Amino acid sequence: MSNQTIRRWDNGAIIYTGEHATLCEAVEHCARSGVSLRRADLRVADLDGADLRGADLREASLDGASLRGADMYGADLREADLREADLFEADLDGADLRQADLSEAILDGASLRGADMYEAMGLAD
Repeated sequence: MSNQTIRRWDNGAIIYTGEHATLCEAVEHCARSGVSLRRADLRVADLDGADLRGADLREASLDGASLRGADMYGADLREADLREADLFEADLDGADLRQADLSEAILDGASLRGADMYEAMGLAD
């Protein structure tokens, strides 16, 4: 176990700090506990297979993050930066992706049933 700290991308303020084996476990803990990860700096984070159901990730910076097979059912990703994120086979059913930036994101095999993608950027026509 080591100390894992999650900070805001815009001002560096600490959102959460706690003892977890990995950053992924810390992020999952926040999602389960209802800790808002709004504006979290999760750039290039390894979140493969993470359970992020219903997580508050509004305006989070997830560019270049690996979220392969992550369960993000019903997650709030409004205005999130998901540029170049790897969402291969991720479950985004019912997720709120309004105004999210998905430019160059890998969405192969991702499930987006019922996802709100109004004004999401970077999607192929």
